[in-house]
Amino acid sequence: MFSNFLSDHHDITLKQNNLLCSYLFIFILNFLGLRNLCILIGCVKELVV
Repeated sequence: MFSNFLSDHHDITLKQNNLLCSYLFIFILNFLGLRNLCILIGCVKELVV
């Protein structure tokens, strides 16, 4: 029973973390703006290639 509780809690924590990451990503998108993000991705691609 205790192990079930632990695994359930672990799932909940993972879901919360994913949600937090999603909110953070959306916030960054809104903060930077899509145009800036495209420029940033372009710069990164140039650096990588």
